[in-house]
Amino acid sequence: MRQGLPRAVRLYICAVAAVAGAATAAWLALWGGPAPTAPTSVFLLLTLGALTVVSAQFALHLTGGFNVDLVTAIMFAALLLFGPPAAMLLVGSCYALGLTILGVRLRLAHSRLRRSWRNILFNASQIVITTAVGGLVYFAFLPHQVPAPQERIENLWAVPLAAIAMFVTNTWLVAIVAGLQRGVSPLEIWLATRKREVLHEAGLFLLGLVTARTAQNDPWVPLVMVLPAAIIYLSTKRYVQLIEQTIGAVEALADVVDRRDPYTFEHSKRVAEYAQRIARAMKLPGEEVEQIRLAARVHDLGKIGVPNHVLHKEGALSDQEWAVMRNHPDMGYEILAKFPEYRIGRELVRSHHER
Repeated sequence: MRQGLPRAVRLYICAVAAVAGAATAAWLALWGGPAPTAPTSVFLLLTLGALTVVSAQFALHLTGGFNVDLVTAIMFAALLLFGPPAAMLLVGSCYALGLTILGVRLRLAHSRLRRSWRNILFNASQIVITTAVGGLVYFAFLPHQVPAPQERIENLWAVPLAAIAMFVTNTWLVAIVAGLQRGVSPLEIWLATRKREVLHEAGLFLLGLVTARTAQNDPWVPLVMVLPAAIIYLSTKRYVQLIEQTIGAVEALADVVDRRDPYTFEHSKRVAEYAQRIARAMKLPGEEVEQIRLAARVHDLGKIGVPNHVLHKEGALSDQEWAVMRNHPDMGYEILAKFPEYRIGRELVRSHHER
């Protein structure tokens, strides 16, 4: 997040940080489980802390203000292995350290700071709150037992319920701050972004569970689990890049079509901007606004199949030429039908000359 944030966003970040501090103090006061002082426990804490710092360096930035990184798996494993107080302090502080290091790296590379202190404070605080909520759910079933006894029948309920609670808490904290910053409904942001990332997050929680289960017998396991974590990260990164590259390529092709006719040069860009403004003024859901913008940006793509002598003809078109021109929405639909990203938008393209 940048400097100059709206007052409501600044107050919200302060509130999240205050809740994180209160939750940490409450867990430290109420927790009756053992402290992680054994040599193997200390080694595991150091390993998970180092992995948290590294994870912060490789976050993927998604639409809606969400980031995807591997800290989800780490904080779930730390929660199961050491209980809420140790996990909150470990992951929260190490993630803040990792983001600070990332900010310094970006500043050295780009001559300006890319991570404000509010950004670091919010991200570390929301991880602390997420861990606190997960611990509240999980240890309601298995009070003060660490490492958590994974073979207990209560885990049939405790593990998935804790994961769901952490997922909902984490994503809603981010959706609210994004909604305040953009002036849109947090629910719209949450629904639009999270439904695409549920499987990825489920995989990270599962990875955290497996790490906690096996690390009880072998403290080197977290280092071995770096490989599947890297695979999840890289597959998600490729998925995000593929979507961005596909949309970029289709829009570039639409720009080429616009340039064929000087009269319509940058026409699609203007239409996309107007359509987006109108959709927002109509208070349409954020996901619909984005689908409308994507469709408007490439709505004349089908003109790629219109011959130059028809497209550039001065004067009235013949009936046959009109038939060719009127076919361009259907041709645009056929082109976009090959791309899943335009599953909804292609219908708008086909009907943009309906009236």
